[in-house]
Amino acid sequence: MTDGAQNAEATRICFDIPDVYVAGYDGAVAGYWKNTAALTLAQEGKVASMFVDRKDIYLAGAADNKPVYWKNAKEE
Repeated sequence: MTDGAQNAEATRICFDIPDVYVAGYDGAVAGYWKNTAALTLAQEGKVASMFVDRKDIYLAGAADNKPVYWKNAKEE
């Protein structure tokens, strides 16, 4: 899910069969992957938790040194 050019970490994984969701960061970029498609949440941040409820994806973490949560990749 990363090209290996920067430090990356998967912090959470969820399943909504047949889809697999992995949250984390690649470099300083916070985001998540649905199957193998990457979605960016913040250019500077990290994801600490993730929950999938049917087709809604909830994520919490930090962006620009402040707490934040996202629903379906949109900051709430």
